[in-house]
Amino acid sequence: MIAWCGSSSDGLSWLRERCSSLGNLQSDKSLSIEALDAICHQHPRRLILAVDNRLSFPVAEIHYLQRTWPEIPWALAVGSWFDGSRRTGIGAGSQLSLPWYRWWDGWKPWLSGSQSELLNPWPRMVPTSDLITAHRQHAASSNSTGIIISNCTQSGEGWKAALEGNSANSNQPATVQSLTLSQFQSQLGHATTPAPNWILWDDSSLNTFAGLECMSDVCALFSLIRKHYPNVLLIAATSMPRWSEWQEWMASGANELLVKPNHGVGLREIFSMA
Repeated sequence: MIAWCGSSSDGLSWLRERCSSLGNLQSDKSLSIEALDAICHQHPRRLILAVDNRLSFPVAEIHYLQRTWPEIPWALAVGSWFDGSRRTGIGAGSQLSLPWYRWWDGWKPWLSGSQSELLNPWPRMVPTSDLITAHRQHAASSNSTGIIISNCTQSGEGWKAALEGNSANSNQPATVQSLTLSQFQSQLGHATTPAPNWILWDDSSLNTFAGLECMSDVCALFSLIRKHYPNVLLIAATSMPRWSEWQEWMASGANELLVKPNHGVGLREIFSMA
């Protein structure tokens, strides 16, 4: 059983829905010592404390869990407010604190126990070389075609390297193109261009020369991609997304969200489920 205590507002509602897809989810809107005590007596395999604003940071509840239920793995699910609070030191203790949008390279590995770095007393998000190698071997064995849209050469090549890995691991390596936004737009919908299995859009296409100027342009691009490629897996890669942005992107056709900086484990998780 996975237990959820606290808010389900904004981005936390999206995270809660994804958590429920993994199995039995027990929820309580109250984030109090009494609610925690009742849930802990059911011995959940994972416990999530959802905090939607900095004034609700559960200091007393954290001390209670550490003192009374040290055997139960738990983590803080935080809203976008935590992006700024990390710089002030709030919540900078040994507990695992993950924002709502870190699903593929945070919440899912922690809930499934597949990333040991997230289970240490002082969790870290940097994977071991073994994890990177495993991801590259998986990506290389995937017979799929994909496009990376990035106006930053380093970002585009970084995503491409994480996906391709060593082609010697497979007789049918993935085919990956890294294109600038203008290059992608020029070939979009051409009959001679095979339909990709997936498209990863990197936010380096924003606020750059000949790039997208605002979020409405991103929505228009996603809608156009969905029109030309109805079945494509559309992944948005961005830095510190806001819930309102992600809602608009999903409505425009985006399927998955990756957050930068990213080390590739999220991509491994997405393609393992594809």
